[in-house]
Amino acid sequence: MKNDWQLANELQAIILISFSLVLFKLFTTGQITDMLEPRLIPFALFAMAAMFLLGFFRMMNSDMYGADCDCEACDQGGTGLFGLFQYGVLFFLPIFIAFNYY
Repeated sequence: MKNDWQLANELQAIILISFSLVLFKLFTTGQITDMLEPRLIPFALFAMAAMFLLGFFRMMNSDMYGADCDCEACDQGGTGLFGLFQYGVLFFLPIFIAFNYY
């Protein structure tokens, strides 16, 4: 069974990759100019690539078997009802709205 911190790492990785895919969809359809000034598009592309890479490496490092968890990185801060609110409402809802609206 996975630890809570491993599940939290995987959820955070999915959220980062999802936001990068939202930016990718906006860029490929040309709708990014409806939201951003054209001078800011290179920064959005950099943010898209950075979020994808951070999410990818976070997903790859979530399987740390035998990892030493004496630090606060393995804290169970996002569990229970607050974790549901934190991941469900604050992050997944904007992603679902962005994919369904645009």
